Amino acid sequence: MLVLLVLLILGGSILPLSGIPMGGPLLLVALLGGWMWMTFNSNRAGQMLLQATFALTVNLADTESILAQALSRWPMQRSIRLLLYHRLASLRHRQGRFAEAATISRCLLQYNLAAFDRSSPGAMALLQPQDRRHVLGPVQAHLLLLLAESSLQVGDLHSAHAALWQLHQGRLGVQETLQRLAIQTRYELMAGQHHAAVQLLARKVQWAELMPAAQSGAVHAMLAQAAQQVGMHQAASWLWERANLLCTPQQLQSGSPMLPPPQPGM
Repeated sequence: MLVLLVLLILGGSILPLSGIPMGGPLLLVALLGGWMWMTFNSNRAGQMLLQATFALTVNLADTESILAQALSRWPMQRSIRLLLYHRLASLRHRQGRFAEAATISRCLLQYNLAAFDRSSPGAMALLQPQDRRHVLGPVQAHLLLLLAESSLQVGDLHSAHAALWQLHQGRLGVQETLQRLAIQTRYELMAGQHHAAVQLLARKVQWAELMPAAQSGAVHAMLAQAAQQVGMHQAASWLWERANLLCTPQQLQSGSPMLPPPQPGM
């Protein structure tokens, strides 16, 4: 809005001095029309953003169509466009197109995403001023989780490690903390860091019990593998039993992505 006001002032004051008849009013009309068109496009794209978010859990083909239509609109506010690409990264992840999901997530993380931090003002007020800057917003945290898991799916341990490291540098909500635990456990198994995987085992099991059943079972199974590798056979046996109670054998063998889609309020 500030840029628009400056342009309006310039359009009304500078152009008449240049001798262009009606130049100022015409520029005002053009700028106002452009602003209204961008506002209309942004509002419509925002509605389609909500539709795509809900469709992610129901019909991926519909999500693809909605996002294609929304992203074809121009001009629109940058914040809306970035959120649309965030949903596109989530869609590619759920489609199993992990290389694309990782690339989109990596590109989006280069932008300043602080504006998308919708942490509760009351919760933020409880933090010391020096700690507030370390809180990761929901969009940034979800993109880092997407990047970490998608990188693991394509065997890129370096990128997965970098994303997990960034996730450990900031404060996360409970849901993001659970997802980080699940992805980090998978990373540690793939990297052969079995001792790291079983550190604070009792606490990790407690966190895993808060996850959805299928994800909880997968984490128990991964912890069981790590425990078996380091000679903790009794713990491994119990973890395997717990995993089989939570998951079917097909779910344990599928190796499907564990990261859920973004929430509607994100």
